[in-house]
Amino acid sequence: LYRKTQALAAINHTLEVEVTQRQHAEEALRRANNELAMRVQQRHPNLPRANSALRESEARMQASEAHLRLVADHASIFIAHIDGDHRFKFVNRAYAERYRLPREKIIGAHVADITGRAAYETFRPRLDEALTGQRVEFEMEIPYATLGARWVQVVYEPERSAQDVVIGVV
Repeated sequence: LYRKTQALAAINHTLEVEVTQRQHAEEALRRANNELAMRVQQRHPNLPRANSALRESEARMQASEAHLRLVADHASIFIAHIDGDHRFKFVNRAYAERYRLPREKIIGAHVADITGRAAYETFRPRLDEALTGQRVEFEMEIPYATLGARWVQVVYEPERSAQDVVIGVV
């Protein structure tokens, strides 16, 4: 019992030393952290204002996006945004309801996967033409996989990047 008590006391002492060392290390880390924060503040005094402005800008952008979605969802036409790889980037509520699919299932999907291969091949030449940068308007009968044949009037408006490169269509 005496030896066990001595061994336990030695282990306790070792643990106390480790705890003390950790406390010193944590305190040194806190000081270093405070020093770093002070240096950043000295070098970039406008950083808090810039962060605040960025947050405000992001909030305005989210509000603008919500407003745009509200308007698009209440339009009585089908609106879709398609990228250069013929994948959906956006659809309004009417478009999603037409295919009886949630938007999340349409966004990112290839156009042929939603409309059906025959429909896609019917309007693909016009889509490709719009992706060259031309506004394309047409009326035609399209054989949709899930909807059957439908006459549609379509307007493809090219989407351009800041460098004036066509990156999709609406």
